Amino acid sequence: MAEALFSFDDASDARRAAQRVAEQLPDASVVLHGNGAPNERLSKKVDEAVSGGLLTNLYTLFEGVFDSQAAPHGAGDYQETIAKGGAVVRINADTAQAQQQVEPLMRDCGCTRKTSWADPA
Repeated sequence: MAEALFSFDDASDARRAAQRVAEQLPDASVVLHGNGAPNERLSKKVDEAVSGGLLTNLYTLFEGVFDSQAAPHGAGDYQETIAKGGAVVRINADTAQAQQQVEPLMRDCGCTRKTSWADPA
């Protein structure tokens, strides 16, 4: 399995990209990181109301850094994208074919930066 991050300056573009990938690769792991992400939990909604999302953004940053022992991606640039109102889509793909399917979908939806595919462990 390989993981890649796709950065979007416009959060709505990221949501659209995540939905399109989920339709094409139902077995793929698709996670949208950003303020107002559709898979947010109630705690994120409360945080948004109380702190403007600061706690969620910090948690997302630390989750990304500590989620994998040796993070294959630089979290700083992607956290900055989220802080500026954009979003990041993290995709885990099982095969090279799945990776090849994902890349044009991301480009078509307005991806501004991506990492290379790397083993998340």
